[in-house]
Amino acid sequence: MTAQVNWTINSMDRDISSGGVTDVEWSCIGRDSKDTAASVTNSSNTVFTPDASKAGFKSYDSLSESDVIGWVQAKEDKAAIEKIVKDKIVAQVAANKLTATGVPW
Repeated sequence: MTAQVNWTINSMDRDISSGGVTDVEWSCIGRDSKDTAASVTNSSNTVFTPDASKAGFKSYDSLSESDVIGWVQAKEDKAAIEKIVKDKIVAQVAANKLTATGVPW
């Protein structure tokens, strides 16, 4: 069993005056590479306090999804979130092996 984990950004709020991101809605989605029925999504929000005077500040207009995913993963416990998602995938795959659908003819 190989669980694949992908992070996505669903939505962002920003401070229009500074161009800084203030809130990010994100998802960590896990899928099993062999059992396509096994899928888990862990979603949450992360709050940021942008400071346009700090070195490295990036305004909303210059961001890429990978920039924001990096911020979220740095602020949240990336390893723990991915472990939760992967553990749930393992449990789903195990549960899927206990039942079957069909008819005997």
